Amino acid sequence: MLLGFSQGGALPYEYALFRDQVQTFDLRQHAPSLRTLFDIARALATWIALSNTNIAAVHCSNGRLRTGLAIACYLRYVDLFNSASTAFNYFLERRSPDDDSWVTITTRRYLRYFDAIMDSEGRVPNPFPLQLHQIIINSIPNFNNDGGCDPVLEISQNGKLVYSSIFADDTQSVPAIFQDAYNIIFSLSSSTLILGKDIHIRVSHRPDPDQSRTVSMMSFALNSGFMTAGIVRIAPGDMELPHRDEVSHKLGGVSRFEADFSMDLVLTENKEDIDDGINYDTFLDKSLAKGMAKLTQHHFLDSNPVLLKVLEGQGYKKVIG
Repeated sequence: MLLGFSQGGALPYEYALFRDQVQTFDLRQHAPSLRTLFDIARALATWIALSNTNIAAVHCSNGRLRTGLAIACYLRYVDLFNSASTAFNYFLERRSPDDDSWVTITTRRYLRYFDAIMDSEGRVPNPFPLQLHQIIINSIPNFNNDGGCDPVLEISQNGKLVYSSIFADDTQSVPAIFQDAYNIIFSLSSSTLILGKDIHIRVSHRPDPDQSRTVSMMSFALNSGFMTAGIVRIAPGDMELPHRDEVSHKLGGVSRFEADFSMDLVLTENKEDIDDGINYDTFLDKSLAKGMAKLTQHHFLDSNPVLLKVLEGQGYKKVIG
């Protein structure tokens, strides 16, 4: 079986070359999903359990970051390692022993999330969704070569864009974006933004206000089950920054971010219309029946257009596989 990762679409090769034994998962580099990681682990575990001759080949665009994350979670899921983090270090030693510069803080964070869910039998520290009221950038990044930037905020939830400051309501009493000499404040009070499970926050610079092109300044991926309500400060070392700035920040060189740069999230709990809260206990079901369902769900099959036309002529409107 060939298992590959895409950004929501099909993989760029002929599946028939692999007897159509191809699994596709939407696993994103800077915004992983715990659900997807458990789906991958279950699919791999089921395929290998079906026959002792079955082999799975796992790949992403470079065979390192997402591949390593997925394999590490699988190795923990089937108890070949006592933690996904340890399994990832083993993968790192085998795949790239002299270079770990490509490993992101987001990858390390989601490995810890996976371990915590396995160890707690699916429970998370905070089972309730969170309402996001403000995001405060402390100190102004220099992305326009004049000591400032034109900031844009985008928030995705479980792989879907749910907020963009470009389309924010300008009629609200509190401006969507406030900027002075030291802070950038994004106010989301009128949007009632309830966040649950996997969240990706991205702040970009728009070089030309008349165009949609943006340059990423910082991003932060989290799972709400591991985040508490209150004012949460995110340090530079917990964010994904442009590589040149990340290196400069660590080495004390010239960076587009000040030394005291940070990001604050203003969050409150939301317990309305929630019965059981966020829980991942069903993801720990290792039965073959559940695993087979995941194999079927992510099995991407290209239909033969000639045979498909014959079936349509016979009155069939939907072909599952």
